[in-house]
Amino acid sequence: ILQFVLGIRGKLPSLNPWSSAVFLSSSLPGNAPVNHRQRDNSPTALQKDVAHTLAVARQYLSWLPGGPAYLEGKTVLEIGPGINLGTALILTGFGAKVFVADRFPCGWENSYHSPFYSLLLHQLPKEFPGIRTCFLEAFIQHHQIPELLVFPHQLEDLRTVPYHSIDIFLSNAVLEHCQDPWAACREMARVARPGAIATHQVDFRDHRDMNQPLEFLLLTEDEFQKEFELRNGECGNRMRPIEWETTFREHGWKVSSFEPNFFTEEAYLKNFLPRLQTAAQPRFGDLLVPELSILCGRYQLEFS
Repeated sequence: ILQFVLGIRGKLPSLNPWSSAVFLSSSLPGNAPVNHRQRDNSPTALQKDVAHTLAVARQYLSWLPGGPAYLEGKTVLEIGPGINLGTALILTGFGAKVFVADRFPCGWENSYHSPFYSLLLHQLPKEFPGIRTCFLEAFIQHHQIPELLVFPHQLEDLRTVPYHSIDIFLSNAVLEHCQDPWAACREMARVARPGAIATHQVDFRDHRDMNQPLEFLLLTEDEFQKEFELRNGECGNRMRPIEWETTFREHGWKVSSFEPNFFTEEAYLKNFLPRLQTAAQPRFGDLLVPELSILCGRYQLEFS
């Protein structure tokens, strides 16, 4: 099986463009969440962050039926946007009302966000001809706009997001940080309109060390829960691809497609398998090589 899986790797996308977003720095015990740390506002860092924002927006727009025009009049929920709201503001420029949900919303740090949004504004017309920039201009001036609402909630408890209000769900390397994936899917179903669509890029790795991406599967449940809490969930929640698919379906989401786009290195996987089999973890001990080999992937969903 291992040889088969490694053999098909060359036939699948080696790395989805979204994957550049998922190399999060794991927070250490006592540290603030990533979104609340001091921002790097150097010109190089700002250019990199703007480039990343544009790349994520391009991926979101390319996935939508009919492209950007599909956003007109729709309500979008972007889950866990990170250290800025750049992607959400791009979506408003195509006529969407955007809700943002984040357990640790980024807020406004003038030394970072002012130059970041100004640089983004400068590049938008070249990147997306015809986009309406008035919303971003207003946001730079007032730090809020009616077309963009921020909900300071974790996905498991979208308490103030109205029932059946969301047409489109978007997330990039966020679902793996949910403490309770079952509750997260329940909440997405609660706020989804019939016919809603979703795309979720999920990173299944142990974020403590991306070079050893499966190590957290060796921990006991108690050991892992302590790690998860100490690191604000930024180590990842250990949900494997098949578990996510099952959980989506249980809550009324049809999985239109799942595209794996990053894979475990052969040498690491060969070393890891014997250790997993002797770790006596009932949840993970019976996982097959194909399931363990997938480190990142994108789900496309429809809600009935």
